[in-house]
Amino acid sequence: MNVGKAVYGILSSTSAVTDIVSTNIFPEIAEQETATPFIVYQLQGVAPEDTHDGPSKLDEVRMEIICFSDSYNGAADLADKVRGALDRVSGTYNGVNVESVQFNNVDIEIEYDPRRYSQVTTYTFRIKRDNITIAAGTPVTGAKLGDLSDVDVAGVSDGQFIKYVAAQQEWQAADSAGGVTSLAALTDVDLTGLGNTSVINYNSATGKWQPVDHLGVLYTNLKTGVSTTINDGANTNSALELSATTAKLKTGISEILITETSPGDIDFIVATDGSGTTAYTALNIDGSISANEAVFNIPVGTQLHIKSATHYAYLRYSGGANASLSLPTSSGTIARLADIALDSAVAANTAKTGITSGQASAITANTAKISYTDASAVAANTAKTGITSQQASDITANNAKVSYTDASAVAANTAKVGISTQQASDITTNNAKTGITSQQASDITSNNAKVGGIAGGTTGQALVKSSGTDYATQWANVLDTNLSNTNLTLNADRTVDTDGNTLTFDPNGGSVRLLESGASTPYINCEQGNLQLNGLSFPNSDGTSGQVLQTNGSGSLSFINVSSGTTFDYARAIMSASVLKDGASEQDFDSATAQKVKFDTSADTEGTGITIDTTNNRITVSAAGYYQLTSNITFNASATRTTPATFFKKNGSTDLLGEGYGYIRNTGGQNDNNNLVTCIVELQANDYVEVFSFDSSTVGGSCFATQAFFEVSSTGGATGATGAQGASGTTYDVVTLTGSTTLSSAHTTKYLVVNSATAVNITVPASASYDTYAEFVIEQRGSGAVTVVAASGVTINTSETLVSGGRYAVMGLKRTASNVYTLTGERQAS
Repeated sequence: MNVGKAVYGILSSTSAVTDIVSTNIFPEIAEQETATPFIVYQLQGVAPEDTHDGPSKLDEVRMEIICFSDSYNGAADLADKVRGALDRVSGTYNGVNVESVQFNNVDIEIEYDPRRYSQVTTYTFRIKRDNITIAAGTPVTGAKLGDLSDVDVAGVSDGQFIKYVAAQQEWQAADSAGGVTSLAALTDVDLTGLGNTSVINYNSATGKWQPVDHLGVLYTNLKTGVSTTINDGANTNSALELSATTAKLKTGISEILITETSPGDIDFIVATDGSGTTAYTALNIDGSISANEAVFNIPVGTQLHIKSATHYAYLRYSGGANASLSLPTSSGTIARLADIALDSAVAANTAKTGITSGQASAITANTAKISYTDASAVAANTAKTGITSQQASDITANNAKVSYTDASAVAANTAKVGISTQQASDITTNNAKTGITSQQASDITSNNAKVGGIAGGTTGQALVKSSGTDYATQWANVLDTNLSNTNLTLNADRTVDTDGNTLTFDPNGGSVRLLESGASTPYINCEQGNLQLNGLSFPNSDGTSGQVLQTNGSGSLSFINVSSGTTFDYARAIMSASVLKDGASEQDFDSATAQKVKFDTSADTEGTGITIDTTNNRITVSAAGYYQLTSNITFNASATRTTPATFFKKNGSTDLLGEGYGYIRNTGGQNDNNNLVTCIVELQANDYVEVFSFDSSTVGGSCFATQAFFEVSSTGGATGATGAQGASGTTYDVVTLTGSTTLSSAHTTKYLVVNSATAVNITVPASASYDTYAEFVIEQRGSGAVTVVAASGVTINTSETLVSGGRYAVMGLKRTASNVYTLTGERQAS
């Protein structure tokens, strides 16, 4: 069979395959020591399509293409490239005529020495045998159609055909059966009433194709007002609807609705809000019951914009009652008050329009007509413009008119400017004692001589106030504050206060307390031998050697002993000969349903903390801690490509992490597989562990264990005290962005969700004021790609592009120096 030549020709000419394996494509078996990846193709069988009078000219050949790699993903990728090269191809390759190739199935295999993976794919090749020679006797030559036993050509003439006659079981000469030359001659076509604009339409009632003037019907409907709806096929969002009294032109929510109900009504409805789902009647025209009148209704939410190149003029109403806008009866202009030029009459103030009667009177009495708000003040103070009436009055009564706020004080104190009334009064009664209060001035006045030094006293004494009602003083002894030289005796509570931080001595209660400002609990509290530090109560006596302090979680500390942690526990169970292969009760792992392995014999134990249950085939631990689990089973199978698997289960329900898989490729050769599984797990007191196995392949056949053991051992001593809790991790608040954004301190340590249907730029500014090592997390939530853009002077280092890898892609941006950043995460390849 030459199909292998076609396989090699196709694969060796496909660059997607040769880019992976180069020329390592082998028939039946690979060359020794060939490094992965490589391909082996093997012939599995042929199904010829024989005929009654000759050999097969079309063979179906079943081929197996095996793709080897040192990784699971590598084997899968290579098999995918092979399928792309072979599946559904046809043509001539290396002289082999391939009618078609069909992919059938795929399987995975694992080899352990050396360890490598293979995907076994099967294909069916249909091979044409065009160049075969039929082995026969003397070839038939000079034969005619009429020589065939089932053909009667008697009386045949030009233009006749042969047709099969079942009664005679032969082919006979016959005239043409005829046919039709026009559409009307067909029996299921009725062209009655066919016109210039007609199309033929199938009528299920008559079972015939008949002409229909669809354009004429549409014209009639539009002309006569017959109710009809015209839309885009199944799409009813956009439609023209006509009825006897209404006409509607709509697309989605927006529409124009014309109603003729005497009087008529026209509504203009538009889609509003960000999603365009709220219908709003923006404009309405109502016909009046009076002839030649209509009402043009503009709802409150509608604004009339008159737009220039850069500005808008708005006409809108925001009041709560009826309002009218009256236009001039003759030619004129409506303008803002601020834009109206000053009339000459106003300039001369002849008509005094636009002001109140009081304002007009004030202007009449003030011929200067200067710009201010209080005309009455001007009347009384002709020259004093730009001030209030009260200020003008004050100035009138104070001829010096200097700049200050209290004229009454100036009137009584001509020279003392820049001070308050009270200060002026004080100065008046106490000419020399400025800069002091009234009380101080009075004291000075009544005690003229008591200034400077005071006679008397002894060394170390100080002047103290002798009366609470005056400034009389006397010499007195003071406390020596040098505590290193003098003992201080306290007979009552004493407190030292520094900016709210207090140190309290209680000689009667025998306590000292230090309280921070604003705190309710003393930072240090020592009372009668009991010490509390920041709320923690310490023991009032020392512990023994080797003890450590332990908290009860409620602020109380005590000394405890620490376990030495030298205990070691171990248990080993095995399968007995009766449950191994060829035993009286041999256990067969022949299906995909996991079975508990029958470790029914105790082989070894150490310590008392781990026990073996040979009845329930499990191992139990008595104390909480970490344990190492190990299972090693050697399997023997009756079917090629059996794949036994093993895993641990805790307490009969929880599958522990980790599984072991074996592979028995050929039962005719090395028919053993060693399946080793080991892991370290945390168990609680009285937890038990079991071992389960199953055949993960689908080949069927028996699978027995020839030897097996199961071990559990403690990983060390007793569990030590729990260490201090580490610092809390950073919590990233979610911030949603819908458009292009420049990063700021508001975005640092945030999870930025960019939700946009169009592309968005996230710009990194130069010399940003946020933290030197600021971090940002960016997710492309919408369909629009997110591009991180460096502003001028900014460098962004990245292994790929600065564009997100697709919807839900997440990128991390880290500032590493003033204007230097690193971008990581899911990005488009460069």
